[in-house]
Amino acid sequence: MKFRIAISRKVLLGVAGALLVLGGGAGGAVYMGYVSLPFGESLGLRGSVDETPPAHGEQTTEAKPAEGGHAPAAEGDHAAAPAEGEQAAAAGEHGAAGGEHGGGGEAGAAALPAVTYEIPPRSDFNSKVRDLMKAQSAAATGAVGPVTSQREAISKIQIALQTFDPKTAHQEELESLGIYLLSGGNPRGLAGMIEEVPSVSPIKKILRGAHDYVTGDTEKAKALLMDVDLSTLSQGLAARLSLAQAAMIDPKDFAGQAVALKRAAGYAPGTLVEEAAYRRLVALAMKSEDQRAFVHSSRRYIRRFPNSLYIGEFLQNYGQGLLMFEEMQKPLPRADLDRLLHILPHETARTLVLELGKQTVKRGLRDLCLHVTRQDYVQYLSDETDVRRQRLYGLACNVVEDPEAAKVGLTSLEEQGLPPEDTALKADALRLAEAMLGETQAPQIGQSAGPELPDADTSATEVSAAQQLQASEELLKEALQ
Repeated sequence: MKFRIAISRKVLLGVAGALLVLGGGAGGAVYMGYVSLPFGESLGLRGSVDETPPAHGEQTTEAKPAEGGHAPAAEGDHAAAPAEGEQAAAAGEHGAAGGEHGGGGEAGAAALPAVTYEIPPRSDFNSKVRDLMKAQSAAATGAVGPVTSQREAISKIQIALQTFDPKTAHQEELESLGIYLLSGGNPRGLAGMIEEVPSVSPIKKILRGAHDYVTGDTEKAKALLMDVDLSTLSQGLAARLSLAQAAMIDPKDFAGQAVALKRAAGYAPGTLVEEAAYRRLVALAMKSEDQRAFVHSSRRYIRRFPNSLYIGEFLQNYGQGLLMFEEMQKPLPRADLDRLLHILPHETARTLVLELGKQTVKRGLRDLCLHVTRQDYVQYLSDETDVRRQRLYGLACNVVEDPEAAKVGLTSLEEQGLPPEDTALKADALRLAEAMLGETQAPQIGQSAGPELPDADTSATEVSAAQQLQASEELLKEALQ
């Protein structure tokens, strides 16, 4: 079984190949060439309209604070406790008020002196990192602007880092530096800056680990980051650190990775962190062959992030999982596929329908093939050529069950506009139908330009695999390059 699945994955031309091509379409072209993608993500393709409401507590706009006032909490951050100076200032104001209104006693007679020094946290550097976080969260909803916003935000942070003093930086600013590192920021030149952070700061160890992680020194990063108490950090940093921890867990420890990814999603709901976490959970469920987890994670992703800029990677994993679980006789709910196609942009849905039709024929997955080639799926197609392709796949996957009807349909099917591989598929399917009806002999079919076909009593899966093995050889080489 494992060998058969491994071979079958090589044959996944459509979802692993065509969707990659789609990644270079309208959405991909806009994104390419700007900044490195956050969290080590691959380029996806953009949805059409933002239909995802902000998660509870997630900010969609940022009120500009008055001079001297506090900026609102960043994406998922704790309602941070006042800094030491702020506490003193608050105490001074409270004491002064007590003197005015309390009238008498020591508290009223001696007001605490006012604090005059400026408080650096959340004034400049933190706000720039918050802008980056918001731009990345907008990418999870498929907004058009985040690409430029991310580029601009990172440029502004790099300029701010030129005057950033790690010796006097407050803990919140140091946490923002960690968020920047774990959000696609450029680590160049930051190693020396991190070493200047006072040793007493609990964030120094995390910054070292984050730098090691993004520069590829995984073993050092694991030693520094795997035992960090996330509850002591802001939610923005804790969420990104959870994603990093998940990536450093033993690849065979599926349960451990899932826990870390769900924890990351919980720290930052409605953001790109949650989007990335559930995208990885879908891939993880496929690797672990956990059909139940795959269904749960993919449903959540589809419901919350249908327009993400990175949905291309999800579609690849979903398509592979759909075919794999079908082969394992653990089919995914058909309604889930219907729901996904309904929310996707038309061109993306079209490609997915046609490629799934082709792959189900190659793999002999008749039930799924009949589902994706049914009449109501025509709504996702673009023209008559697409309709002919869909009809071809439906007829080809039904050759073994009803060779006579398949022959009639294939004979009447026009080849105009069909891609070369589909024309070859039609010829192979028609020869097989004739062989099963006893109109031709298998040896004669095997001597033709098409692949050698098995005997008529061979299983549908074996028949379909033999049909396509030779015809798809060149396509496989291109898809796997």
